[in-house]
Amino acid sequence: MNIFITISQGQSIRDFLIIPTIRKVLSLQPEATVVILSPAHAVPQFLEFCQHERVVVRRMEIPTNPRPNTRLVRLRKRVLRGRAMKNFVLNIETKRFKPPDYLLKTFEEYPPDLVVSTHPMTSYDYEVFATARKLGIKTLAVVKSWDNLLKGLTSACDSISVWNKVNYEEAIKYNGYKPDEVTINGAISFDPYFDESWYPDREEFIRKLGFNPERPIITLATAGSYPVKYYEQDETHLADDLLRIIDATPELKEAQIIVRLHPISRLEKFLYLKKRSDLVFSYGSDIPTIGWYINHEDLVEQIGILKYSDIIVTPGGFKSGTSGKIQYSHRLLNSQWTEDSRTSSLALMGSVRLTVVKAIFMIFLFRNFHTQKVVAEYYSQALSSLEFLLHTQSVGFNTVCSSCAWFSFIFPLATATGIVWSPSSL
Repeated sequence: MNIFITISQGQSIRDFLIIPTIRKVLSLQPEATVVILSPAHAVPQFLEFCQHERVVVRRMEIPTNPRPNTRLVRLRKRVLRGRAMKNFVLNIETKRFKPPDYLLKTFEEYPPDLVVSTHPMTSYDYEVFATARKLGIKTLAVVKSWDNLLKGLTSACDSISVWNKVNYEEAIKYNGYKPDEVTINGAISFDPYFDESWYPDREEFIRKLGFNPERPIITLATAGSYPVKYYEQDETHLADDLLRIIDATPELKEAQIIVRLHPISRLEKFLYLKKRSDLVFSYGSDIPTIGWYINHEDLVEQIGILKYSDIIVTPGGFKSGTSGKIQYSHRLLNSQWTEDSRTSSLALMGSVRLTVVKAIFMIFLFRNFHTQKVVAEYYSQALSSLEFLLHTQSVGFNTVCSSCAWFSFIFPLATATGIVWSPSSL
């Protein structure tokens, strides 16, 4: 049995290799071989994460767009809702698509029983999954983030793993899936925040940053994307405003500052702050060909920042709530700005209690969408109920693994017998 898993972006390293998702799949399927398809197939730094006797790594190229079906994919993602029309377009895509020779060789070398996409929203995985569809091989999409279903999926898979009930409804209503083709598995990327074995010691963590454990810590988490007409991709005004408030507030004079950069934030814009002894930068790592990723040390650092910061400042808005396994008190600053002014007003929102996972979620909540009208339908509902984050108490990766193992076994059997499968039966 062979299971193909794509690692087309660096972020998937955390979800499938740092978090032991692939190893769990192998333990559930003792006879299986996992074939990792990645543009980093020849990068030693990446291959270190893939060392296992039943894991092989093969070449994968990243197309800039889903040629020759770019317009058809755009039509399928943005316009069509009905399953029949989506399938009609998919059939045309399949007929027009010619699998690349290098992929056909890999499919012949390790005939797959299942092909898993770790990021079906982008065009990166498209060639792999168009090839699988052309060859009649079953596919599974593991949605990478809560907003991907509303943005549209470029790689159309037979079944899909989603985070929560809201995503479940979106997969059916907007992406043409049947209810029995959608499985709610939680968010792999948030599992470590509910697993105490990942937590760093507070004093050791703070001293490693070069900070004093007796002094408060304020974290500025950037958003990474501003329209050019507003700030020309320059987020430094947030840091300037924060430092100005600290300087003007006696209670904050002893504060130490962490600037946690979004993957697409521009570090060079912030380098003028480097000389400050009370400020450090935090960001991920990088692997050639697949870019930004979080390694083990980066993940521990991110957990430590969220757990031990006294104040978190971030663009957007926050809704407080209490649930989950880890709870901690934060005073949150909400950064607001207008289109006509570079001046930010920072409004103190008071003491609230948030779980770590909700803090991360809210940091990245206010993003631009290609399909804003579609988003509006679920937006207020999701925020009021906080159902966008159904967390499975550090077992999200287990349930995704179970789905991979179950689908790889049952798809061939279901095709032959017509039985109804259910991942929950594992």
